[in-house]
This record gives sequence, C-alpha cells and structure tokens, in this order.
Amino acid sequence: MVRRELDGVRKVVFVLLSACLMGLFGQACQGPTQPAGIVCGSCENQDRIVRLQPFNGDSHQDGLRGFTHPFLLSPEDWKHILKSIRVQSRNEVFLFFTTKGPVEPAFTEDEIDYLSATLSRVFAQARPDERVVFALSRHRSSDLTEITTGGWFVNGSSLHLVLANYRYAVTMPTVRALLWQDPLWTKAGPFYDLAPGEHQTVVEEEGSPRRLFSPSLPSLSIAYKQLLLGELAPQLTGRKYAAPGQLSPPPDQTSPASLSIEERLQMLTRLKDQGLITEEEYRNKKKQLLDQF
Repeated sequence: MVRRELDGVRKVVFVLLSACLMGLFGQACQGPTQPAGIVCGSCENQDRIVRLQPFNGDSHQDGLRGFTHPFLLSPEDWKHILKSIRVQSRNEVFLFFTTKGPVEPAFTEDEIDYLSATLSRVFAQARPDERVVFALSRHRSSDLTEITTGGWFVNGSSLHLVLANYRYAVTMPTVRALLWQDPLWTKAGPFYDLAPGEHQTVVEEEGSPRRLFSPSLPSLSIAYKQLLLGELAPQLTGRKYAAPGQLSPPPDQTSPASLSIEERLQMLTRLKDQGLITEEEYRNKKKQLLDQF
C-alpha cells in the first residue's frame, strides 16, 4: 500500500511538472482551484467531511447548464441508495494484467449512518453550480490511514457518484490535507471498479477539469426514483460495463424491491412530499403497488 502511494505521488509530480513546463494547463500548476467549503460544523469531524464545492467545468462544452440542486432526500432514503453501492478491487499483477477481488459494499454501516444524515442536510443547501464532496478516513495503524473521497451531483432524474479515491493508503499528512481540501483530486489508479446494480450505470465523469492529466474517475449514474421504488429494471440497465457473473446484486444486498408493500408506500409518500415525483406519478405508482397487493 505504501508503495502504491509513493507511485501515485511520483505520477502526480511528473505530470504536473510536465504540464507547467509545456504551458498547456494554466491552472494545473496551482493545485486545487476550487476548495470545498464547510456547510455546517456538525457535518464533519477529524475523520469525516461532507462539503460543497463550486463546479468549475465548462458547462457549455460539457452539455451541463447547472445541476438539479438543491436536492431534497430524507436520510432514510439515502441509506437505501448508499447500501446499494458496491465496488470491486483491482490489482495489477503484471503489465497489462490485473486480478479482481470480490464485489463488496462500498461503505460500512457506520459510514452509511454518517453519510445518509449529512448528505441529506448538505444537498438541501446546494446550488446548481455546486456539487457535494466527501472524505472518509479509517486508521489502520499509528502511521497508516485509508481514505475514501468523492463527490455527488444530481443531473435531471439521475444521481451521480464520482469516486475519486477508495480505501487509499496514506502515510503522509500533506497528502491527507490535499485530499481534505479537494476530495475530487485523484492521486493514482484507480485500483477499483464500481459494480453497478439495479438502475445503476457506470459512466465517465462529465465535466472534470482534470481529465487531461489524471485517470478517468469512476462514476456511477443512479436512477434514484426507480431504485427507491423498487421498479424492475430492463435486462441491460446498469450493466453495460458489468463483468459476467456480476449482473445482479449479491443475495445479501437489501434492495427496495424486497421491502413490504407498506414500506414501499411510505417511501412513495416521502418522495411525493419531497417534491421528487408529481401528484400524478404518485397516484399511478400507488395504484401499481396496491394492485400487486
């Protein structure tokens, strides 16, 4: 892990120095240009943060004219979404040859409890030109910390998760400080894949100003309404890049489709109260659920 971190540092230094010398990327030599801002003091502590970061991409070039923010979703519904997200480790054994680990939950129960509460609060304050970023750390020893960082944004009916670093081994305080300042800064890799489930699709992050001199960031597009309501997905939905044998959520993963009719009706009511579905959509979905009963 330490070697991986050192390789990542060398890679970042080499690319940034090259960019500065060539004069191709004016802001690349200046480090993070849009640091994330604190939204609420109670939303973060020494080991965890959730903040708002201005989006500094070219909206005309990327086809984005602002995110669908603010975004209102209850902590309970955020838990369902967070529990559905899974990753798969990837290790380079030889050049151009990798091995993959088992598909596993991206977040621990403790991280889900924290993120569900803070994401609900911070997204309610987000502007169309801001995305929500986060950083989580786990101490493995006195001098080794694993850090997970990334960002979220809503574009129309899709919720996007950009995973910049996952369980990244860090021993240098300066590296941790950099990631805390800009959670979307990716140092090396990625050494993992996002494993899409129902109503999820792996895509390349749109509008990243760092795409020219860093690896593409793994990103997950989530049709959150369909996921929360437990609708049946088309056979190919969310699986364009899924590996054979990983097309369905693992049997231990709780999905909204496995909830009782009463629980799904409650979730449907929350989505209507939060303005995420129209009155007509609410009536139609409610009728469908009651017809199933």
